[in-house]
Amino acid sequence: MTPLSAFVLVVVACAVAMTVHVLTSLVIARRTSPMRGAVALLVPPFAPYFAVRSRALAWATVWCSAMALYAIAFTIACRWR
Repeated sequence: MTPLSAFVLVVVACAVAMTVHVLTSLVIARRTSPMRGAVALLVPPFAPYFAVRSRALAWATVWCSAMALYAIAFTIACRWR
């Protein structure tokens, strides 16, 4: 993997993670209170917790998977420094 492709992988993974995070926060705000959605948006670790509590298990799973993808991509990109 070249450094450019590692960079592209990190950018795409970050975009996916941010999009999933915002959508998960919106789902939480619609299913429970808007305050929980705002907290989930501003404090990322609360997003999957509130998603599970509001019975949005699929969104919690997708959120955790997107963050894991970003962590793996970031680790791969750091090895190319």
